[in-house]
Amino acid sequence: MSTHHLKFVLIPIVVIFIFALCIETRYFVTPIAQHCGTESQLFDLKGEIFIELADTPATQEKGLSGHKPLLPDEGMLFRFESPGTKTFWMKEMLFSLDIIWLDPEWRVLSYVENATPESYPALFRSPSNTQHVLEVNAGFVAERKVVAGDIGKLSPCTAN
Repeated sequence: MSTHHLKFVLIPIVVIFIFALCIETRYFVTPIAQHCGTESQLFDLKGEIFIELADTPATQEKGLSGHKPLLPDEGMLFRFESPGTKTFWMKEMLFSLDIIWLDPEWRVLSYVENATPESYPALFRSPSNTQHVLEVNAGFVAERKVVAGDIGKLSPCTAN
């Protein structure tokens, strides 16, 4: 095979390889780089969780309804202005959740394990002094051995 013909064979192979490498690395970025942005937050409850905040009435009403399934280290944190009884449902959910009720000091009050989309229209009610609610993938509570009294910590997410 001549050098001229070899160029026509090798150049497309190299271009395809570089393209495939770019696509492949997009899916294997470290979690910090993948999740951290200017508005990102971390919540630590027996390990870090990258969270989306639900801190307005609109984001709290929508929650994770219609949301793509979470990665194992992702969740949604609902922050309310004052403590009280909070009511949640699984309307338009695509996956099961553990719902963790937290007091104003980020202490775990109690939780609901494996709330399924099929449970809708059932309502899940928190204890009366709940100020924050953490939604994570079903199995989180058991896997991390979360118990009432555990304390979480909210912090900014920074990529190093």
